[in-house]
Amino acid sequence: MATNRTFTMIKPDATGAGHTGKIIDRIIENGFTIKAMKWTQLTLAEAQAFYAVHSERPFFGELTEYMSSGPIVAAILEKDNAMADFRTLIGATNPAEAAPGTIRADFRREHCSQCSAWKRQRRERRHRRQFLLQRARTRLIASTAQAVYSGHDLTDPSGRQYFRAPSVLHQGWTTI
Repeated sequence: MATNRTFTMIKPDATGAGHTGKIIDRIIENGFTIKAMKWTQLTLAEAQAFYAVHSERPFFGELTEYMSSGPIVAAILEKDNAMADFRTLIGATNPAEAAPGTIRADFRREHCSQCSAWKRQRRERRHRRQFLLQRARTRLIASTAQAVYSGHDLTDPSGRQYFRAPSVLHQGWTTI
């Protein structure tokens, strides 16, 4: 048999759940050599370009959203009969139909309800993060304005100065 190569991606649910190392170990234990590997996160545009072959399918939007929702690990694997052996190792596309002991059976995600809950949690985290960032910006603007008005310098908790009040305040400034 000829040595050949195949491509794989460890998807966002597996990387997010901390299964990356276990999956890589299983790949290596089954005789594959990793020729290249990269931990990255696809943008929505990159996911759409990668899955363009599915663009007419009803699941395209959900697929590309999911694939750009978190980090992935892309890898080139090498082994004699790589493609057929890897298909056997990962199992059926639908994890519920995958044979026991395959990667998809052992590390599957629950498709419907858990996926929806995961997306909802991700949206909530993003909302909270944006809220806190906006709040921090508002406080920084308010404290900077107060420092300008009062003539005080601002420092961060470590004592580094990040705003130097002007030495002369302009006459005629009013507070709102």
